[in-house]
Amino acid sequence: MKKFKLIQLNGDVCAGCAQNLPVVRQVLANRDDCDFVEIGELEEIAKIVRRYGLTHLPALVLLGNNEFIGEVHGYQPEEILAVWLDAKIEQFNRQGERA
Repeated sequence: MKKFKLIQLNGDVCAGCAQNLPVVRQVLANRDDCDFVEIGELEEIAKIVRRYGLTHLPALVLLGNNEFIGEVHGYQPEEILAVWLDAKIEQFNRQGERA
């Protein structure tokens, strides 16, 4: 099982979700430590929104060992998403080393 999970909360009429999808797939194609999960069912989206206190959709939620690491909202260009993902995973790994 991979250590990290990137979750995209999708909506059928969500333009930002549709724009993010190929970008997320491209960024994750270069990684072997992160699974991608799309959630489009409204009840499941509502659970995640409540669980992590999200305020905007579309949203990408990053989990490490099922622990919340961070979130981003709206369209993310490939370069920005890759840098954000690297930084969050590095920060999570450093915290694990200190524990």
